[in-house]
Amino acid sequence: MRGLWAATAITTTGCVPIDGGAVELRWTIHNLVADERHEEGERIDCDEAGISTLSLLVDPGSRDGPAYPFDCDDGRGSSDFDIAPGRHLFSIAPAGPRADQATVPDPISAQVREGEVTDLQVLLIRVP
Repeated sequence: MRGLWAATAITTTGCVPIDGGAVELRWTIHNLVADERHEEGERIDCDEAGISTLSLLVDPGSRDGPAYPFDCDDGRGSSDFDIAPGRHLFSIAPAGPRADQATVPDPISAQVREGEVTDLQVLLIRVP
């Protein structure tokens, strides 16, 4: 399936530079505390959460690891095909007026393969 996505990307968008693998992720935001508008644990949008962008960090403890910023409202993002093949740690970093209050998942270890898309699935972000 991942190879099919890469082949489709190449044939539908013209020439896509492939210098490694790509990573795809989706996210959803839920509140930790009930308020006048939402039940505890209910899904909320990026504006309510105070998050404007999310960055996918590759090998977050490394100074050389790239970061891929995404608009929070998109709810999903994909890197370029430029992540070196091998096992990497991936994490997300929210930015925005209340981003420092957000709880994000622990880093995820995943294998990246040349010319393929690694799917990190849906990541849950929680805010007070």
